Amino acid sequence: MKQRLFTIVTIAALGAAICSSQVATGNIRGTVSDASGGILPNCSVTITHTDTGLIRKVITNEQGDFNAPSLPVGEYRIAVAVTGFESKILSGLILQVDQTATVPIVLQPGAVNQTVEVTAAAPVLDSQTSSLGQVIENKRIVDLPLNGRNPFQLGVLAGGAVAFQGLTTNLPILAGGGRHNANDILLDGVDDNLRNFNGKVGRAGLTYIPSVDAVEEFKVKTNSFSAEYGH
Repeated sequence: MKQRLFTIVTIAALGAAICSSQVATGNIRGTVSDASGGILPNCSVTITHTDTGLIRKVITNEQGDFNAPSLPVGEYRIAVAVTGFESKILSGLILQVDQTATVPIVLQPGAVNQTVEVTAAAPVLDSQTSSLGQVIENKRIVDLPLNGRNPFQLGVLAGGAVAFQGLTTNLPILAGGGRHNANDILLDGVDDNLRNFNGKVGRAGLTYIPSVDAVEEFKVKTNSFSAEYGH
C-alpha cells in the first residue's frame, strides 16, 4: 500500500494560555529516581508555566514516571518533592509546539524542606515521536524579512521545504516532496485549510493568515502519519 506524504504546519498564537487541541500544545514527561537509580513512586510534581502562572500537578506512578499532556508552549518550572528526599526545582525548561519533552529527575536523600534548585537545565529530549519536523520560534518569525509579512513563508527554514507560488493555492511552501493539496494547516489546533476558493483564487490553501506579530512559533512536519491530525 503506497503512503502519501503530508506536510503538517502547526501554529501557536501568542498569548494563548490554553490551546484548543493537542497538536498546538506540548507534553512533559519524566522519571524521578534516587542517586542509585532506584525509582521513586508517589512523588509530588508541580509544573508551572512561567509566563502565565498556569499550574499542573501530577504524581509519579509505581514506575516513578509522571505525565503532563496538552500543556501550552513556553518556559516551565518543575518542582518535585517526596518524603525522605530533598525537594528539587528545575527552571528554564522550554517546551515547543508539538513536542513531547522527557525530563529525568534525580533526588538526593534529605529533608523535604531542603530544596535544590537547578536554574540552567539541560535541553529536554523528545524521544516519544518518530516524525520529522522543525520548530520556527517567534524571534526568527519577527526578525527575518518577509515579503507581505506572511509567517508561512518561513516554513522554508525547515528541512525539505521549498518556496512555492501558484494559481491553485495561497500557501507559499511545499515540503516533503508532496503536492500543495496534501498539506494540512492547524492554527492553535483548529483546521485552517480552505479546500476551494469558489474559482476566484484557487484551491487547497489557507483560510486565515495570522499576523507575524501574533505568532509565537510554528512547526513544519514532513512525514507524520499519526491519527491525531485527522486527515
